[in-house]
Amino acid sequence: ACLSSADCSDPAAARCAAGLCDTCNADADCAHLSATPRCEATSGRCVECTPDTEARSCANAELPGEPKHTTCIDFTCSDTQPRSRNTCQSCNADNECKDGFFCVPMSFNSESLGNFCLRLLTPAAPGCASSERPFNFGLTNLTSVDGTNGNFCGPETPATTCPGARSFKRPCCKGPLNALGECPPGLTPSLEEMRDTENTFNLCGATSELDALCLLPALAADEPENYLCSPRCGVAATCSTNGALGGACSEEVTGVTGNFCSFTPPTS
Repeated sequence: ACLSSADCSDPAAARCAAGLCDTCNADADCAHLSATPRCEATSGRCVECTPDTEARSCANAELPGEPKHTTCIDFTCSDTQPRSRNTCQSCNADNECKDGFFCVPMSFNSESLGNFCLRLLTPAAPGCASSERPFNFGLTNLTSVDGTNGNFCGPETPATTCPGARSFKRPCCKGPLNALGECPPGLTPSLEEMRDTENTFNLCGATSELDALCLLPALAADEPENYLCSPRCGVAATCSTNGALGGACSEEVTGVTGNFCSFTPPTS
């Protein structure tokens, strides 16, 4: 089958041993595979990167294409740029979050939602400010994916989630929001789908969770219908965008526990 490892093109069998292509034992066995130059010892498979080689495998553009992020996730270089993720945006590693923020695993109703960037409270900034609404709720004793433990500022829990809070006043979406909390192209529902109350429970926030619903604002008679996302809430601070209060925590939905954000700020 082979005279040398150069004859073995399968990442799962890249090493030539006694005339047969076999699993790798070291990085040298994968050197001829430009896209997967590292040997993952447990599986014996050639991969893009390993945790102990991520800095040089990913950041230094060892691999073909544009330089990638310094984090190796599932033996593949992340293409998320360092320090590019903001409050409550999804992440895979601490250094994907902007300075002062860390990548924290979160759940809702005991269901894992993934990881989100949250600001760590410090002696210099010990509290969550109103300017951070709707992410100004103190979350205690959490640990980031890379091991930083402490108290953080985040969404109102257990009422809603990062995707739920980020969805406030945004158009409803038929699928999961992307990493930036926006609806991917092609997933905006039709008016008929939004009018169907059986669908509205899955058009906002975290998929299949009641952390946000697709609701119809009370509009003037001459304005078109425009369904928007409303997070579940316990207090009005959740009904905010970029620190500014945008609604009241007052909407009730039949069959669902708790209130949801209205689309009109409280008058007092």
